[in-house]
Amino acid sequence: MKLAILISSDHTFPKQQVKTACRLAKRLSVPLTGIISAEHSTNYHLVGDGGYLAMMDEVSDIARQKLQKSIDKFKSVCADEKVAQDWSGTYGFIRHEWETLSPYFDLAITTGDFSAPEFAGVGISATLQINETSKIDG
Repeated sequence: MKLAILISSDHTFPKQQVKTACRLAKRLSVPLTGIISAEHSTNYHLVGDGGYLAMMDEVSDIARQKLQKSIDKFKSVCADEKVAQDWSGTYGFIRHEWETLSPYFDLAITTGDFSAPEFAGVGISATLQINETSKIDG
């Protein structure tokens, strides 16, 4: 079984939800893959004049920094919970990427503003919505 958790680096890091996902991974005896997305639109605009290019370059730098912070936090929580982990960082809108990524996972856990029904309609993986109060006994 392959288990993923979908995280946006543009929102507050969902530490409690990642901990809950780690507990589920332990119960299932599988590693947890973090799909961490920089939810910005730089990949969807054509570059025009130099001013626009400079602004988009700055936005891309900020997105890279946010993505790296989320990756580091994800790896740290998994290490604390003693769960094997892997991660995939993606730029752009995860809803567009999920159709390609979903065949690699049996179950995807959604966090934050991501909606399990929305992702179920985009990809082929089963989805599970968890929030900060969700519990997995472990």
